[in-house]
Amino acid sequence: MDSIVVISQEALSQLIEEAVRKSLPKQAPQPKSEPNKVTRELALSFLEDKGYTVSKSLFYKATSAREIPFTRFGRRLLFNKTDLLSWAENRCTSHNTRKHDAAIILMNSANKKRR
Repeated sequence: MDSIVVISQEALSQLIEEAVRKSLPKQAPQPKSEPNKVTRELALSFLEDKGYTVSKSLFYKATSAREIPFTRFGRRLLFNKTDLLSWAENRCTSHNTRKHDAAIILMNSANKKRR
């Protein structure tokens, strides 16, 4: 026959807690994931953190010209982080590319004058 054991409430609580800890599988705590959609303010700071400094006015102009993809949530605009990065990377040009583009424009202009 089993005997009756008298223990304090605190000791009982510790025993239960220890038993539950042993029986449950150990899991690493899940890190909080950052949202992929951000507001204008967070979009500007996200781009700056990635090395692309964009003024508010340029951001407004690009948004109103629909150069930057966005979605609406009520009256608020939300921007996808991957879309922001691809937009910023597409705006970057190397110095040699600009020279090459200028040379092509001059060449086309000279060809038009010959005709």
